[in-house]
Amino acid sequence: MLDNVLRSAHLESGTSQLEGVPVALGEFGREVLNGLADLALQKVQRVSLQIEGDDGKVPMDRQLVSMVLDNLLINAIKYTGQGGEIQLVIRPAPALVTFEVRDREPGMTSDRAARVFGKFSRLAAGAAEKGSALGLWTAKKVVELHGVDIWLTRTPGEGPAFTFTIVPQTGSLDAAD
Repeated sequence: MLDNVLRSAHLESGTSQLEGVPVALGEFGREVLNGLADLALQKVQRVSLQIEGDDGKVPMDRQLVSMVLDNLLINAIKYTGQGGEIQLVIRPAPALVTFEVRDREPGMTSDRAARVFGKFSRLAAGAAEKGSALGLWTAKKVVELHGVDIWLTRTPGEGPAFTFTIVPQTGSLDAAD
C-alpha cells in the first residue's frame, strides 16, 4: 500500500521519466502473468496471454507498463470469482501497442464505471477490500505519461475490459516533454 502512495506522489510531481528499451512482447506478457500466478492460483483462476500480431520487440518503458498491467491484473484477480478466467491481450501495431485485460465477471454499475480511474476510487462497494484504492488512478497516470489513454469497456454478458495503448518509446524522455 505504501508503494502505491509513493508512486502516486511521484506521478503527481511531474518528474517521472520514460525509459524506452526494446521489449519482446510475448516474453514480457508471460513474465507479468507468472509474477501473479500464485495470486490467481489461490482462487483457482485461469489467466492466459494472447498476442494478436507480431510477437517482436517494441521499445517501451518496461517497468512502467508492467506496473500498469500489474494493477489491472491484480484488480481482475481480486474481483473475479473462484475458477474465473482472466485474459491479457497484446496487440502490437507499427505506431502503437494495445494492451487489454478482460474477464468474464458481470462487471460494475455505470455509476462505478464512470469513477473507476479516480483517486481512491474502489471497483466494488464495501470497505472489506484491501489496498490503497490508487491502482487504477496510478495506471491512468502512467499511461498518460506515454501520451495516450486507458479506458474501460463494459460488454453485457462478457465482463469488463480495461484497455490502454502506448506509443513505442526510445531512449529517456521526461514526462513533461
